Amino acid sequence: MDKTFYAASVCAILLACTAPIPAIAQAQLAKAQQLMAADQYEQALHLLESAHDPTTATTQEFFLLGMAAKQAGDLPRAEKYFRAALEREPGAGRIRLELAEVLFRQGKLDASRAELVAVQDSNPPEQVRQNIGMFIAQVDAAKADPRMRPQGPQKNWSAYITAGFTSDSNVNAGPENDTVFLYGLPFTLSSDAQKTQDIAFFLRAGVSHQHQLDSGITWRTNLNLSYTKHSKSSAYDTTNLSASTGPSFRIGERVGLSVPITFDIQRFNEQGGWHTQSVGLAPRLQFAAHPQVQVFLDTSVLRKRYRGNSDRNLTAYTFNPSLNYQPTENGNIALGLQYGREISGLDIHTNTVLGAYLGYQHVFREQGIRASVTASYTDTKFKGIQAAQTVARHDISRRISANMSYDLPQVQGLSLLGSVSYQDNKSNIDMNNYDRLQLSLSVTRRF
Repeated sequence: MDKTFYAASVCAILLACTAPIPAIAQAQLAKAQQLMAADQYEQALHLLESAHDPTTATTQEFFLLGMAAKQAGDLPRAEKYFRAALEREPGAGRIRLELAEVLFRQGKLDASRAELVAVQDSNPPEQVRQNIGMFIAQVDAAKADPRMRPQGPQKNWSAYITAGFTSDSNVNAGPENDTVFLYGLPFTLSSDAQKTQDIAFFLRAGVSHQHQLDSGITWRTNLNLSYTKHSKSSAYDTTNLSASTGPSFRIGERVGLSVPITFDIQRFNEQGGWHTQSVGLAPRLQFAAHPQVQVFLDTSVLRKRYRGNSDRNLTAYTFNPSLNYQPTENGNIALGLQYGREISGLDIHTNTVLGAYLGYQHVFREQGIRASVTASYTDTKFKGIQAAQTVARHDISRRISANMSYDLPQVQGLSLLGSVSYQDNKSNIDMNNYDRLQLSLSVTRRF
């Protein structure tokens, strides 16, 4: 989510709609303002509430209480105070905009949008109207893509760490049968090549940063590291480092464009040194076609290098249009198409991929649960013919996965995630016929 841009929009709105400070209890109000200026929001809130009488409080008092609660990160309390202020003064545009922000941060997107539209319909100044329009576009984007929803107070830095384990029925993607045909003759596979079940421990961490360049441009940077250790199959132990950085543009009220440069490096720990390195560009275009419909176009081009095997180096392209439809505030349907092309120095690794996916996600807000299910289909055709084969490889893969996360109420930013996925890969090459069941459980702490 374009959090910094959103914050800038709100600031611009607030500059255009000012509210006076009441004359009553002037000493306490001045002290509370000093505390807030020093970023001591909880102390300011406590001071204000200690002298607060809801039966006699003015609109301005409720407004200042709401601001202190919002800055302290107590969004439900801020919502209560802003609503109380609006009961006394329904036409207060600034207070309604503050309420819209608080609702937005809590994920109450339809309610937030309604407050914004109410202010927009009140004929505000043109600059304010434009800022509200950009805010509405961001709400619509968040409704379409839950990943873009804000989490708590706005900030430029965020980080996470995840630890968990996976049970994998076929860690090496071994064939269903232990006997395969090579050169037209049956061969029995070695134990290393046969279907192998294993358990893996994984650790992941990442950090993100965004910097506002101006009212329509944000520079975003992401860095992620993952480590996987198997119980038995050490040949598949890996360490991955990925990074992306680049600008995001807000084009009018309904269009967004991001153009990050990407970098990825993979290491098989048993081999030592890096195995592959890739550098690329991954533009993404987003269009708010309707308050409930978002259209995306994800593309990428990258160059991948293989250590010690330069003949296999390849150039990869992807073109993936998708659509998100939100029939209700808590439900989201995703539909996407996939086209990919890898051109390698070795024909047996050159391939074309066509695919599609359909998914649904539902959020149970009161319980802190998010659940999703996704089904996908891919058709991969290779160009070259592998040794000991008479035809080029052609795979059709079907996959279904389900995920459920639970936000622990006792610790802010801590969540549990469970997932299950099943893949069935059918190939015209016996060695590449396999199925795979993966179960995983992890815990994530976000900062």
